[in-house]
Amino acid sequence: MSYYSDTPSVDDELESLGWYHFDLSRHAAEALLLSNGKDGSYLLRNSHEGSGSFALSVRAKDSVKHFHVTRKSSGYAFGFNEFASLQDFVSHFANQPLLGSETGTLIVLKCPYPWRVEEPSIYESVRVHTAMQTGRTESDLVANAPSFGTKEGYLVKLGAVVKNWKQRWFTLNRNELKYFKDKMFDEPIRTLDLTACSAVQFDYSKDRVNCFCLVFPERTFYLCAKSGVEADEWIKIIRWKLAGKSHFGYVYGISTIGCMMIYTLLTLMGSLTVSYGCVASVLGYRLHPTVALSAFAVVFPRQRVGLSSPKTIKRGIDPGLAGDWLVQSLSFQDLHLHPGYGGSAAVGSVPLCPALWSLCLANSVLKATTVTDCQQRSNF
Repeated sequence: MSYYSDTPSVDDELESLGWYHFDLSRHAAEALLLSNGKDGSYLLRNSHEGSGSFALSVRAKDSVKHFHVTRKSSGYAFGFNEFASLQDFVSHFANQPLLGSETGTLIVLKCPYPWRVEEPSIYESVRVHTAMQTGRTESDLVANAPSFGTKEGYLVKLGAVVKNWKQRWFTLNRNELKYFKDKMFDEPIRTLDLTACSAVQFDYSKDRVNCFCLVFPERTFYLCAKSGVEADEWIKIIRWKLAGKSHFGYVYGISTIGCMMIYTLLTLMGSLTVSYGCVASVLGYRLHPTVALSAFAVVFPRQRVGLSSPKTIKRGIDPGLAGDWLVQSLSFQDLHLHPGYGGSAAVGSVPLCPALWSLCLANSVLKATTVTDCQQRSNF
């Protein structure tokens, strides 16, 4: 298979290198090596970091590692070595060098993956061609493909029932994080679906260094890496996979419940006839800061830490400020925003303000205690 149809016009000495893949992306390199390469296959491609920067992509069993290669005025720099010419650089790879990373993975660079791969000129004939849907436009064509984002290495995991630390071999591919008893085992002990993960961050509640945790609804997993750099790499790549998960549904779910509660309170009071649409409209204007804070949390996620950390207190500030804003605005502005429903809004403000502020406060407490609760309810 080949990801190219023609040779780019590049005035560079690397054109003579048969395994230089020009502007092949990281995602395409991983797809190429995982689907058509073998253990120890590698290729050289341009890096997104600019001119003179390259990436060596190497397949290591079921994952792909990426290493920096830099071209300087004095030659090429790779790993601990510098090579005066391209010929010296290529000769180094001819000797099948052994690479070791901080994750404990040892990789032998066995064979380069060629840029040109022989392809048959065979095409399928179209016998049926019809539209399955009508009325769709080009805006409905959304290109989508899950990123591989592979990573593997040894991590030390805290047990759920027996609170001891055991070393396990972890592999990350797409949205699946698997851990094995050891690197040689083919069957994983467990497969974690990262789409259900709500947070990943450094954890300081355990008496171990380089520790981080993954928060799931039913359990929080505590993992330790060999170094802070390695732990940071795991956190960054998992956060990158979680970055597309938006939590606005939670905000609007709470909003709907709040509207129903306030509507019920106003109905039981009986002195005024208030529609559900009126209640939702009044509350809708007051949820702007909550929605804004949620959007801020999606872009700049907070770290979830233990209850003893000072950061836990800070987590309650945002909901608290939102609640205070709701109280003040509902107390003085409802009559001006909704003249037709001024009386109902004024009457509803009394139970509404503490109710909404309580929801915000309960939300912050719930988030702060997630780690502890999940730990107590976890099972192997």
